[in-house]
Amino acid sequence: MTTATPGSTSRVVFLALHAAIAAASVGLMVGVFPGWWGTSPDATRLAAVGAMIAAYVVRQAITLFVMLQRDVPWGEVWGVSTWIVAIDLTMAAGAASTDAAWGMWGWVGVALYVVGSWLNTGSEWGRKRFKQDPAHKGKLYTGGMFAWSQHINYFGDSLAFTGLAIATAAWWSAWIPLVMTAMFIWMHIPRMDAYLAGRYGEDFTRYQARTKSFVPFVW
Repeated sequence: MTTATPGSTSRVVFLALHAAIAAASVGLMVGVFPGWWGTSPDATRLAAVGAMIAAYVVRQAITLFVMLQRDVPWGEVWGVSTWIVAIDLTMAAGAASTDAAWGMWGWVGVALYVVGSWLNTGSEWGRKRFKQDPAHKGKLYTGGMFAWSQHINYFGDSLAFTGLAIATAAWWSAWIPLVMTAMFIWMHIPRMDAYLAGRYGEDFTRYQARTKSFVPFVW
């Protein structure tokens, strides 16, 4: 007899919502729904931004069904889905509204998105593998990419969405990575640090003393 994944129904709904939001955003961006937004004449920009929006759905699928072991409450589904609407619509609208030609900065944005996604998902995969070993039960994971930064997964997301904003060539899309980074620094990191300190005690204190909090090797 198999045990259902905690919050399995909410995970499916969560991913379906994200996929629908992404599809609608890309549709608006490329002009599937005439009369909504202007469409950038640069096909490379539209393709690149569309691919990054789609990759975000894939990353979430990996997180929900491979990485995450805890329950996914319905409040989280609706709250994060609202944030995803803001991200996808902002980036799609930014890419569609610019007349700027695709060039070096577009590729810089793509590179940052790829590196940031790798830092986020790759670091989580390393931690999952560590936790799967029964010998590591109750131990704090400080290896892999987490040796570079205590919250390398958060930094990866900030970097990825900075890259996506750059790729749109719309300066106002920068509000997404700015708000995201502020939330990491002033909300998620303090909350996570308090949890880890309570769970791992001196092990976490020593880890904090030798490892930067957010930006690898810097801060």
